[in-house]
Amino acid sequence: MVEEVMNQQLHVGMSRQQVMQLLGPPYQEQTTYILPTPMSLPDSLNLPGSAKLTKKQLLQHSIRIQHFYPVNGRPVRLLEYPVGWSTIDPNFLTVALTPDDRLLRSWVAQH
Repeated sequence: MVEEVMNQQLHVGMSRQQVMQLLGPPYQEQTTYILPTPMSLPDSLNLPGSAKLTKKQLLQHSIRIQHFYPVNGRPVRLLEYPVGWSTIDPNFLTVALTPDDRLLRSWVAQH
């Protein structure tokens, strides 16, 4: 059902008001940065799952990522709506709005 809403009713460019009329008030709302499509984190910032780093190395890595997003990303407002559970974590329909409150994109995220 979520896929149907994303594919048939949520459209890029919709206003925040239109999104709220369709979905109601969000469970959570926050401002953050996301990378423009198709940009992704560079290999130097991706850690393999088996990486064994010290606390200091993890902190340095976290700081590099925190600096990367504001420089390379774009500011967005995220509206999050709970849509169910995976095995142990909740799933949210996440709607990204541009600074002028227009729908940029939507996806299902696990928290």
